[in-house]
Amino acid sequence: MHDVVSALAMIGVAGVGAQWLAWRWSLPAIVLLLVAGFLLGPASGVLNPAALFGDLLRPTVALGVAVILFEGGLSLNFQRIGGVEKAVRRLVLLGAFIAFLLGALNAHYIAELSWPSALVFAAILIVTGPTVIIPLLRQARLERRVSSLLRWEAILADPLGALLAVFMFEGYMVYHGDHGFWVLAIRAVAGLLIGGVGGWALGRGLIWLFVGGRVPEFLKVPLIS
Repeated sequence: MHDVVSALAMIGVAGVGAQWLAWRWSLPAIVLLLVAGFLLGPASGVLNPAALFGDLLRPTVALGVAVILFEGGLSLNFQRIGGVEKAVRRLVLLGAFIAFLLGALNAHYIAELSWPSALVFAAILIVTGPTVIIPLLRQARLERRVSSLLRWEAILADPLGALLAVFMFEGYMVYHGDHGFWVLAIRAVAGLLIGGVGGWALGRGLIWLFVGGRVPEFLKVPLIS
């Protein structure tokens, strides 16, 4: 299929249909979404994302991941983290470090990957991701404390694993002389400062606009998007 509009419509129908079937059959939605993607993609060749989107494929995927993380972050309720703060910290920090260490060792000594590849691969494995965990939580019917813990871990560990993977890759580039260390350090610090300060400022700005009634109701969703 070479028509982008038809392809997007098919992706939408397949995604909504898979989630509806998952609801009807009481199955995790991620399972049927994977099956639908496999059938429309590699199995049948009906959809070829690389050919359809070309240079826009990677930006589209990045935008989709950003939307998923943003939507997942909006679902976090600080009132529900009561009693699981320590567990969340241990899972996100200590658990991620252990997963990274064991993943790198297994990838190097068992899968026989080179150390740079093993480190990047292990960083990626830290990510559980809201796209996987949240659909499972809808079906699992866990108690509130466990469900809240898993939700927080999935959303917070996602950017942590992505950042660690980028740092591992950039570190490899620095080691081989493709990048300068100070250039990488300046970019990393600047990115963290801009992202942290900018995110805080935007959040406070939205609160000021919404709570003060300075934005009409019909513009709130477009403004957040």
